[in-house]
Amino acid sequence: MRYALLLFLACLPLAGLTAWSFVEALGPTVPAESAKPAPDLAASRKLARDTETAVAAEQPLLRALERTDLLAAKRRELTAAENARLKRLVDAWETSEAARALAARYAATAPPPLADDASLSARRTHAEDSLARLREFVADERKASAGQLAGAEALFKLLDERGKKLQVELAGYRRQDNMLASLQQAADDLEAGRYDECLAILASESLSGVRDGDAGARAQLLRKRAEYRQEGEALLARQPSGEADRPLSQAVESFLQRHPNPPAPTEARLQTQLAKKADDLRLAVAIADLANPPDLETLLVQAAAIVAHEQVDDATRKRARARVVDWLLSKGFPRLEPPEDLLGKQEAVTKNDQRKIGIFFLPPGAEQWRYWANRRDRERQPRGDEQIPRDSFLQPPAAPMYVAWAQEYNEQTARLIKQGGDRSDWEEFARRCDEWQKELTAYREKWGVAEEPDRSCRAWTFLDAAATARTVVDRWRQFERVLDKAT
Repeated sequence: MRYALLLFLACLPLAGLTAWSFVEALGPTVPAESAKPAPDLAASRKLARDTETAVAAEQPLLRALERTDLLAAKRRELTAAENARLKRLVDAWETSEAARALAARYAATAPPPLADDASLSARRTHAEDSLARLREFVADERKASAGQLAGAEALFKLLDERGKKLQVELAGYRRQDNMLASLQQAADDLEAGRYDECLAILASESLSGVRDGDAGARAQLLRKRAEYRQEGEALLARQPSGEADRPLSQAVESFLQRHPNPPAPTEARLQTQLAKKADDLRLAVAIADLANPPDLETLLVQAAAIVAHEQVDDATRKRARARVVDWLLSKGFPRLEPPEDLLGKQEAVTKNDQRKIGIFFLPPGAEQWRYWANRRDRERQPRGDEQIPRDSFLQPPAAPMYVAWAQEYNEQTARLIKQGGDRSDWEEFARRCDEWQKELTAYREKWGVAEEPDRSCRAWTFLDAAATARTVVDRWRQFERVLDKAT
């Protein structure tokens, strides 16, 4: 605005250049040659004398105009004029000089211009100083110039516009002050853990529209940090609802996936704590999954990952191994329970191809076995329900086949699972399961299923155990790592 006023002031003397045309108009207008009337010598002489008299009367003014630099900044007083045309020129000149003097006085009161790289505080101080000086100048000059200088109101109007712009500029500085104060309060609330208050300030009217510049970047960072801390600390403080809290584990995992990096270095410790909690929860879930895996392959993969984990302690490794052992004993190689009706009895096959299951007793020195179908008959028939010669057995009395299979199977599985064995032991066990299955199949084919001593035997099979044993062999490295059998 100041430069516009100075340009305006510099142009004011140009009005004098236009006024100079009045000087040239003082002489009489000479009509064109073709339009001349017949010469009137007496009238012409009179007009010439009158013109010479008028010019002679204005000689001081004309000489002053001749010596005046119309573009000079210094004010120049002109003498009074009697000629109407020159009088108007002098009046216009005086008005121009007065207007220029008024504008010059304002320019003298304005503070010097700022450098292009001036700081924000310097610009604000300059605006405050400019507005104060402008108001003081207008208040003083309105009283002095009102009604005395034509066109002064036009200059005052320009100054009023300048004042409004300065007020707008200062209002912007005040808004910036409020914005910075709000940002500082939001930062204080963040550091004090008042995340709701921090986010409320960032959503307030003073900051809701801040998007650009340093303030916008700072507001955005504060918002991210507050949201990160609020959600992250809540997850960190949340305790698992049980041995394996899957929803909490998924929530922490989701948070870390959405925020792979903390918004600021100050949140790095929180992220480290959440990452550790995610590992702990994941580990707890994995251990819980060991109790009911879909298959042995999944069980060994999960268990091997747990025992190989660097942050897993010995107690957790023992828990993982115990889970594997429990699963193998209960589901991988479930214990076979022989029929209660066969316990304490023996089984024999005579040479005439009869199967006898019951109580057999051979007295010392006797040649015949005493046989009872059950214990009650033994008490009632001391000499037995039947006497069978010693040489009449194709398969002498021994443990019933179902009891023998169960005992041998249970002993071998318990030994292998609890003691581990080596790879060849498990390969041999798988082959033994195949043999048991062949024996069982042949036994059933010979004696039939309907005649089984206990219905529970009908579901027996060794095929599943053989397949599980071969899975152990195929996954031997994982198996020995889980059960700590590696050499």
